[in-house]
Amino acid sequence: MLLVTADQMRALDRATIAEVGVPGVVLMESAGRGVVEVIAKSYDVAHARVVVFAGPGNNGGDGYVVARHLANRGADVIVALVGEREKIKGDAKTHFDACAKSSVRIFEADKAPLHRNDIVVDAIFGTGLTRAVGAGPARDAIARIRAHRGPVVAVDVPSGLDADKGIIGPCVRADHTVAFAFAKLGLVGAEEQAVVGTLHVADIGIPE
Repeated sequence: MLLVTADQMRALDRATIAEVGVPGVVLMESAGRGVVEVIAKSYDVAHARVVVFAGPGNNGGDGYVVARHLANRGADVIVALVGEREKIKGDAKTHFDACAKSSVRIFEADKAPLHRNDIVVDAIFGTGLTRAVGAGPARDAIARIRAHRGPVVAVDVPSGLDADKGIIGPCVRADHTVAFAFAKLGLVGAEEQAVVGTLHVADIGIPE
C-alpha cells in the first residue's frame, strides 16, 4: 500500500487540477461517490437512515456529495452541519447548494436527530487538521459520533486524527474509513486501528 503525507496529497490534487485540467469540483464529486460505493457494499442503503456530519471545508464538501447520492439511492438522509453556512466556499459551496436542492434535510449539528441504528458519515475534518480539536461545535459533534452505537463511516480520515501523525486528541471512531487516492500516513499506526476501522482506498481520478 502506498502512503502519502497531507502535503503530498495536496500537491497531487493541485497537479491534477492545474496540469491535467480536472476541476476540483469533479474530484470532490468522485471522492464522495467513492464513499457511497463503500457504504452501499456494506449496508442496505435503500432502507437506511443516514446522518452526515459535515464541516464547512472540503471534507464537508465530500460529505454533501455523499448525502446527495445516498438520497438518490433511496436512503433517508439528513446533514448535520458543523459550523456556519456562511463559511462554506468554493467547490464545497457548489456541492452544498446541490445537496440543499435535493431531498436531503439540513440541520445545525446540535439539533440534528440521531437514532440508534442510523448510519453516521463523518465529514467534519479532513487532512488539514494539525492540532487537537478545541471546545466548540466540532468537538461536541465528535463526542456525539463517538457515543453513537450504529455504524460510522469516516470520509478520508476520522475527524480529530492528524493525517501525518495519527491520533492527536478527541477523535471519531469509525467502522470504515474511505481514504481518497492513497492511504494517509497517520491512518496505519497500531493505535489508529481502533479509530480507523476497515480502511478502504477510493480512486478519485488522479492519473498515474
